[in-house]
Amino acid sequence: NGQDATVKVDTTTGTTAGKDLTIEAGSTTTGSNNIDGGDLHLKSGGGDGTGTSVITFSTKISGTDAVAERMRIHTDGNVGIGTNAPTELLHLSDADGTEPTILIDNTGTSGSEPELVFLRSTGTGSDSRDIGNIKFKAKDTAGNDHTFVELFVDQEDADTGTEDGRLIINATKGGTDSSE
Repeated sequence: NGQDATVKVDTTTGTTAGKDLTIEAGSTTTGSNNIDGGDLHLKSGGGDGTGTSVITFSTKISGTDAVAERMRIHTDGNVGIGTNAPTELLHLSDADGTEPTILIDNTGTSGSEPELVFLRSTGTGSDSRDIGNIKFKAKDTAGNDHTFVELFVDQEDADTGTEDGRLIINATKGGTDSSE
């Protein structure tokens, strides 16, 4: 819409140390004709495809002069928070383990509770179709990753009007997986 993107370093006043960097994209004043507001595109990469290209986000470590990486978008598209080597689409890692890794907090007043939703959105339903799986893993004494408990949900009956869901709990007992 004829609006230029802006990159500016804001001046600070008084005893504030450092500078703020503001990146704005395609926005005009509220109430103007710029309905969309503009997009911000961060791009990393190019070249012949033999190397890596990441986008990292770092912040100051409280109480020190050091800076630490907090989040990374890796070459393969995996996002790591707390890790610089994400192995999954979203990989969260908490090195100190003193706080919850994920907190779902609903501060609304409408009376609805926080939700974690697993949605199987492709195709139409079918009997015994997998919906979601939660695995609780840890290392065994040999250092191998082992699933100790697994919660598995499927569509037992997908027919409209008679839908049935099934929750299967698999737990390791005496070195053997069992279903409950």
